[in-house]
Amino acid sequence: MKTALKQKIIIIGCLLLYILIIYFTGYGCPFRFFLGLSCPGCGMTRAWVQVLHLHFADAFYFHPLYFLVPIMGIIWLFEDKINPKWNKFFWIIIALLFIVVYFIRFQNSDQDIVTFNFMESFLYKIFHLF
Repeated sequence: MKTALKQKIIIIGCLLLYILIIYFTGYGCPFRFFLGLSCPGCGMTRAWVQVLHLHFADAFYFHPLYFLVPIMGIIWLFEDKINPKWNKFFWIIIALLFIVVYFIRFQNSDQDIVTFNFMESFLYKIFHLF
């Protein structure tokens, strides 16, 4: 088995383990747990639950870039077949899209998905112990 394929299988296994940990512990995003700050992917799971129910407008509300996930997965799985320059270009564009959407969502006070509340964070609770 090729090394790249082994690495991808390990990464997929780690993601599945992470999903199980979230499911059984009730903790969602580690970013939000530690910092009280939503991450750029916040709402993605809820978006895909809505897609599974064929509620595409709701999916877009939870995360406007939900449709990129399967594309990202396909590009990642076949990255060895893609010109490295195009591969790098693709990931830079995706990262920029996520960052731009993240800041736009932060500015939109009509939603409650991307939020910041440091007082709910693990760090805040630790700081208040001392």
